[in-house]
Amino acid sequence: MHPDGTAYGDTAVIIRNSIKHHEVDKSQQEHIEATSLVIQDRHGPFTITAIYSPPKHVIKENQFSQLFQSLGHRFIAGGYFNAKHPNWGLDLQHPEVENYINPRCP
Repeated sequence: MHPDGTAYGDTAVIIRNSIKHHEVDKSQQEHIEATSLVIQDRHGPFTITAIYSPPKHVIKENQFSQLFQSLGHRFIAGGYFNAKHPNWGLDLQHPEVENYINPRCP
């Protein structure tokens, strides 16, 4: 159940048992849900995160920033952001997404 008391999508990361990992506390906020796990490789910790953002919320630039900062320096984040951006083949866009993504992913 989502923190606002309604049912939404949920998040999961599936990983093979033979890969050493540990789960990070699940993040559930009104605007975003995230499930993360950390694997250790020869370069140090690496975070893998599944994200879901309900369609009624537009993720703000500072919310993207807070989320990604919480994942550490090495991470992969995927999922359903309910965000619009031309790089993703969409005619519509959310300015917050463009402001966050463009400088970081040229």
